[in-house]
Amino acid sequence: MLFKPLRKAGAIAFPAAVASFWGTTEALITRVRGLRAVWRPVDFWESAFDRSAFYFVVATAASLLAWAVVLAAKRKRDAAASAPWRAAAVISLALAANAGWLVLAFTATFPFTWFVSLDAREPGGFALFWVPFLVGAGAAAVGLGFLLRVLRRRAPAAGRAARAAGVFLFLALACYHVVAPAARPVARGPDVVFVVLDAWRADNFNAELMPHMSDFAERHGVIYRNARAPASWTAPSMGAIFTGEYPDVHAQRHLMKPWERPPTVARLLYDAGYDTYAVNANRLLQRHSYIADGFGHYYFGDESELLRFIHFYDTNWYGPAARALLIGEPTAETSKRLARKLESLTARRGRRPRFIWVHFMDPHTPYAPPPGYYDAADAPYIDDYRPAKKERAPAHRRLYDGECRYMDDLLPPILEKLAQGDRTAVVVASDHGEEFWEHRTYEHGKSVYDTVLRVPLVIARAGEPAGDFKDPVTLLDLGPTLLDLAGVSKPAHMSGETLLRPPGGGPTLMYFGSEFTESYDYKPNRNNCVVWRDWKLVLPDADPVLLGAYYDLRVDPGEENKWVEQGPLADALRAALIQWRKAVAGKTAPEAYEDLSVDLRALGYIQ
Repeated sequence: MLFKPLRKAGAIAFPAAVASFWGTTEALITRVRGLRAVWRPVDFWESAFDRSAFYFVVATAASLLAWAVVLAAKRKRDAAASAPWRAAAVISLALAANAGWLVLAFTATFPFTWFVSLDAREPGGFALFWVPFLVGAGAAAVGLGFLLRVLRRRAPAAGRAARAAGVFLFLALACYHVVAPAARPVARGPDVVFVVLDAWRADNFNAELMPHMSDFAERHGVIYRNARAPASWTAPSMGAIFTGEYPDVHAQRHLMKPWERPPTVARLLYDAGYDTYAVNANRLLQRHSYIADGFGHYYFGDESELLRFIHFYDTNWYGPAARALLIGEPTAETSKRLARKLESLTARRGRRPRFIWVHFMDPHTPYAPPPGYYDAADAPYIDDYRPAKKERAPAHRRLYDGECRYMDDLLPPILEKLAQGDRTAVVVASDHGEEFWEHRTYEHGKSVYDTVLRVPLVIARAGEPAGDFKDPVTLLDLGPTLLDLAGVSKPAHMSGETLLRPPGGGPTLMYFGSEFTESYDYKPNRNNCVVWRDWKLVLPDADPVLLGAYYDLRVDPGEENKWVEQGPLADALRAALIQWRKAVAGKTAPEAYEDLSVDLRALGYIQ
């Protein structure tokens, strides 16, 4: 009696059963093995539902198509039997291909990285992506179809029971998808909006180049004039911001298992009762990267509605190909779409406060401001971008400035509306700066000069006065600050401290590194540095004992005159930097380095 309705609804029940089994299995595999591209951020069951829903749509479409083909051929008698089996063939394609993808991701290292970087729009890349998939999946489809027919004939009761269990699992996942979000607590804090302009230098935040942004900051926010990013490129820097841990420690760099990863800012806010939204245009920060954990809603720059639906595609065979075929490079239009999304998210109210992170790719490379924001003479350098040619640096810098002016026209009107509300906190920052051959290099990630470390930082809170803060700060403290804005306590694993309260014990030591890519079998010439007040010491990672560069930023803010470190202050900074590097190399967050304050006080640097 129980199976009779299922048998009559075979064209729907069979796809639901197969989809729920495979969707849950795929989520479980991805969860347990901890892929480099991490599973869907909310939780395991939500991931299982999303995957099952996608495969259900595919299988149902295949079933309906099979019905149409059979009916058109006037073979009504075989229609009910043929549709599910044809759907099974489609599902088996996904199973076979995903199994191969997971095996590759688990077993391969550098060759796998090379494989997924191929351009599927080129003939060679297209063949390498799709030909093996079609051959292997076709063979698997034949095998699975044969197995299903055998089960149908030899064990019909077991087949019906399995189908019923699959349907009930699908319904349970659907109920969880509806009920679980509503059961979360409701936070009482303000909306928190975190806006990042990728690769935005501190010296480009000025009234001449960006008058609207400067005016907004001066009227509504506290401007941190001497802020430095935790690292000199996006992945380690944003990872440090969202985890409150040094880049060498946090899981964005280390391939931790899911159960080893401490909660991110978004996860903590989500669990505290916030609705969490990410609106991002940087591919390094895909929805399956660790720092995206906790975002209940994730919108990626130029992806289509289809890709938004199958948003787990980073852990499937079609991920790299889909990105290459359907998502292009970010453009000025991408930033417009992100701005419109920010406006729409902040315009509607819900019963929970919102944490919204918006990550713009302007003024990051490629430097391509829209018409009206660059001179015609610089137009050839937009399509013919060659940053390694030092003589092109002035033109690239002008185009970069044009992107900053474009963002200055696009973003401040939205920020003004947010600042006028009485329940919104706005944080505007960057993940790193940019170099134009000021110190023998270009772009970012290659040094620890202030051209790539120093970034703008503005915090605007409703009811709080505007102001300037000139002491050095690090964006390692931004994670605890975002939590503090929402009234959520900082967890013990975070090394950073909130910026909303003055630091105790005087200025603290701040540590930085230029590269964090050892996990991917590539070891560049890394530099580390420590900053204390207006002094900065840089040591090469390969030989921290013999060499170094010491800068007095009071008289040399451009870091043009480096000295081999000398004197008691430099010795104290050297000892602290070496101690810090040893600690993070062991993947343990430094608890504190205030022991050095005894030496600095004895030397007269601390009163």
